[in-house]
Amino acid sequence: MTENDLTRIETMIVNAVETAVARAVPKAVDAAVAKAVPVAVDAAMARTLGIYSEDVQHKFEILAEGHQMLVKRFDRVDERFDRMDERFDRMDGRMGGMDGRLERVESKVDGIAADLSAHRADTEAHRGIYGVREE
Repeated sequence: MTENDLTRIETMIVNAVETAVARAVPKAVDAAVAKAVPVAVDAAMARTLGIYSEDVQHKFEILAEGHQMLVKRFDRVDERFDRMDERFDRMDGRMGGMDGRLERVESKVDGIAADLSAHRADTEAHRGIYGVREE
């Protein structure tokens, strides 16, 4: 609510009170008394509006405080995500190194397999010389 809204509400209430007082006060009552009643009602209404205004302001302060707490919490979560991104980047680098090592191991295994295949072919070609048995 803006100040303009509060002023409009106050004006509407004052008009309603003046209308109600004008209907309630008999015509025979002195004009001075009739003018004093709205002033007293205006003061009471202003006090009541002040109390409501303070209550609404207090609730907005509580709401703003809760919002600030949520912002701080989101900031902490964002920092944790940043740390996790860094850890994933390090892991990705390690995995890249592991890929290179795995390729070297594969090439060594392929070389051993080729050597074994050549040795077996050579052994089978010379059956009479070498005695290969499977038990």
